[in-house]
Amino acid sequence: MKILIILILLFQTVNLNAQKNLYKDMDLYNLGLKYLDSAKYDMAVQNFSKAIDLNPGNTIYFYKRGHTYYNMGSYDLAISDFAHCSEVLPDEAEYHYLVGMCNEK
Repeated sequence: MKILIILILLFQTVNLNAQKNLYKDMDLYNLGLKYLDSAKYDMAVQNFSKAIDLNPGNTIYFYKRGHTYYNMGSYDLAISDFAHCSEVLPDEAEYHYLVGMCNEK
C-alpha cells in the first residue's frame, strides 16, 4: 500500500513538472518576438534558439530566427534556418524566396 501511494505521488510530481514545461517554448518564442520588435537581435536569437531546443519540430521558430539573422546581416545563418523550413515544408514558396534574398546579399 505504501508503495502504491509513493508511486502515485511520484507520478503527480512528474505530471506537474511536465505541465509547467508544456508551453515554455511558446513563452520563449513570444519573448523572442518582443526582442525582435525592439531590434535586440542577440536576445531574440537566444530566445528563438532556446525555443527550438525545446520544440525542434516547430518551423515558425526557425523562420523567425532566420528573419532575425537576416536583420543582423548574418545571411549564412538565415539561409540555414530558411533552408530547414523549406525542407520541412517544400511546397511553401516563401522559404525558397527568402533563401534567394539572402543569397543576393
